[in-house]
Amino acid sequence: MNPNTIKFSWLLQMAWRDSRKNRARLALFISSIILGIAALVAIYSLGDNLRENIDSQAATLIGADLSIYSGKKI
Repeated sequence: MNPNTIKFSWLLQMAWRDSRKNRARLALFISSIILGIAALVAIYSLGDNLRENIDSQAATLIGADLSIYSGKKI
């Protein structure tokens, strides 16, 4: 066995032992990170769905499948 390898179970035991005094603060910190990531995912998902729906309904409101834009006058 290589002396440089650390057993994962030992690592978890030491982390649990070191967190004895501040477990409530650690749980609060971890839950804050999880809720923040969930909020970001929800916001980006809502934005993508909204953009997709607006694009699909804009073609219906225009009344055509093709729109041509130009900077020159006709």
